[in-house]
Amino acid sequence: RGYFGKIFGVAENSSNNIAGVLICSLLIIGTLYTAYMIIRDYSGTHNQVLDFWEVIVPMITLAIGYLFGHATK
Repeated sequence: RGYFGKIFGVAENSSNNIAGVLICSLLIIGTLYTAYMIIRDYSGTHNQVLDFWEVIVPMITLAIGYLFGHATK
């Protein structure tokens, strides 16, 4: 299976596992970035956080759509 096979699993489930890891990673990164910006209290924090989430949310919804669309055959 190799290194990536150990992380993502066998071929039947690897695409679902990759999408799941992507969703979790993006949510964790987004949450950490938002918390960091709130704690540091930079000027314009609100707009920067909104801009960041405007990039993250479409990727999350795309991955979720893939998971649900891929499951129906």
